[in-house]
Amino acid sequence: MIMQNLPLHRFQAPVPGDQCQRVIILLVPGFSNLTLAGIMEPLRAANRMAGHRVYDIVLASLDGRPARSSSGLEIAVQQRLAEVQAPELLLIVSSFEADAFCKPEALRQLRRIAGTGCLMGGMESGAYILARAGLLDGYRATFHWEDYERLRELFPEVRVAEERYVVDRDRATSGGAIPTLDFAINLLRHQQGFALALEVASTFIYEQESSPRDAQRTLSLGRLKWAEPHISAAVELMEGNLQEPLAIAEIARRVGISERSLHRDFRRILGSSPRRFYQWARLNAARRLLLQTDLPVAEVALASGFEDRSAFSRAFKSRFGEAPRSLRGEGPRGTLS
Repeated sequence: MIMQNLPLHRFQAPVPGDQCQRVIILLVPGFSNLTLAGIMEPLRAANRMAGHRVYDIVLASLDGRPARSSSGLEIAVQQRLAEVQAPELLLIVSSFEADAFCKPEALRQLRRIAGTGCLMGGMESGAYILARAGLLDGYRATFHWEDYERLRELFPEVRVAEERYVVDRDRATSGGAIPTLDFAINLLRHQQGFALALEVASTFIYEQESSPRDAQRTLSLGRLKWAEPHISAAVELMEGNLQEPLAIAEIARRVGISERSLHRDFRRILGSSPRRFYQWARLNAARRLLLQTDLPVAEVALASGFEDRSAFSRAFKSRFGEAPRSLRGEGPRGTLS
């Protein structure tokens, strides 16, 4: 099934059947193979299903040399970034080494290409690279959920949306590999028509079950949503109430089962008590804030539902093997160790 979607603005415009679009996929060292496949394979399959080339796919890297993925796979490319002229679409595929890529020359080249009026997309941390180039200022955009807070601080001109993927006018961003696949199938639906998009989706036995505006989950609930709906609903309540934690009895009441049943099912399905699982989710959120923001440790404690700072420090150290400030390499100053 290919779900109905939000308008894609310029991405929404149908492309005449006899027109071939030039698509540059810029590979940044450390990219995810799955994210690359999520955008490249649907376009390749569209060419095969259409019976002629509707997308001319060209791989590029900053220096024209093969790009090595996060798993060590080297991919040959056809162009240097400086050689890219005026494609219809440029997509940046990046994962772990986006910061290292963002040298002045690379950002200058991206701004030059943007000046040609092409559509541009940032897949996974490719969105961060677009933001560093100033190409998302004034746009809605999404990033991987681990980076929300840090990037809100770094890029106040970007309207960060906690969604799977976002398309705003001539920019597209996705939060990860599977949202990139969602985006690609919907791009085909708008540009090439529903029939071709359905053929491509069927080739991959693909069923899109999420809307682009669905929030990215810090925990992938997957089969829990239909196999264990009460547990899934309880986890969603926990995720949505980290700063002011709900009582376990209240969570059980809201999902419509007894507290005893909730405890039993959590241990059976997740191997943990609800209380311990909830604390784990809050501590993971605290760790992300410590790594990605400059918030004082005391504020991180409050933001993750710990009013007692000493209790937060003890729980954090028990979970991660180090004190909160040690994670930032700070010395033993202040009241919270």
